[in-house]
Amino acid sequence: MTGRGWLGLLLVWCLAGQALADDRYLVEFSVWLDGELAGTPVLIVEAGEPASLEQLGEPSYRLTVMVEPLVDSLMPRDTLWLHILVELFGEEGWEDLADTMLGARAGEQTTLSVVEGDRQPTPESANLYLQARTSPLLPADVAN
Repeated sequence: MTGRGWLGLLLVWCLAGQALADDRYLVEFSVWLDGELAGTPVLIVEAGEPASLEQLGEPSYRLTVMVEPLVDSLMPRDTLWLHILVELFGEEGWEDLADTMLGARAGEQTTLSVVEGDRQPTPESANLYLQARTSPLLPADVAN
């Protein structure tokens, strides 16, 4: 193969790796329920595909997230939509606590809270206080 052939093959390989990396995200959470830290789960999520985890204990919760890159020429390229569903396990089974979308830039923390009345949302005062940080996986992260 000629030098140009190798260069073309290398370029295709690099672009394919970047496309694969752009499709996968590392999402790191901190979840407080009723003023107590309930967990710090981490998920690897494929763009446009929901990923879930269940944390059993007291309280038991289920967290579902879907990451969608925002395609809008007026917004920064690294802007993401996070679709988040948090469910608690109660006497009737799984019950929705929050079902929402959050906008965030890759690598920056975003917060979701559910509070009663006029209370200020803090980890200690909220029924649900969730922090999420979403980062695209790099090609080296995908290969491992």
